[in-house]
Amino acid sequence: VLDQKSIDKLIELIGKTSSLTGGVKPVIVTDAATGAEVALDGAVVSMEKDAKGFVLIFVVKDGKKYSVAPESLVERKYVAVGSPWGLAISPRMFAETAKIFGVEFDKASMKTITKDFARIVYGSEDAKIPSFYLG
Repeated sequence: VLDQKSIDKLIELIGKTSSLTGGVKPVIVTDAATGAEVALDGAVVSMEKDAKGFVLIFVVKDGKKYSVAPESLVERKYVAVGSPWGLAISPRMFAETAKIFGVEFDKASMKTITKDFARIVYGSEDAKIPSFYLG
């Protein structure tokens, strides 16, 4: 299990590196009900799991959740419905998702993602995760 110092270091490392998002204008989120652009100041990217254990990613602004599909990263536009994220997402990919929207990520979600990724991919929450997946 990562202690708080390790998590803070991970966040710092991820913040310094970015292969997917460097120099790219943030993606705009639109509200499905109104079609209006959502101002993302103060928003965060958060993670939940569905009933089957699949990762769900959201941009959360003022308590309202905007679902984010993996295609958002590839297409550089807001995609609410698409392919599933899978049972785990790497900490780096979670941080990259926040960066493409120009927002912060929920630190509790990052901690959960890091533990899930280690457990699902390497068999233990205590497993050492290669830096490639961290940033």
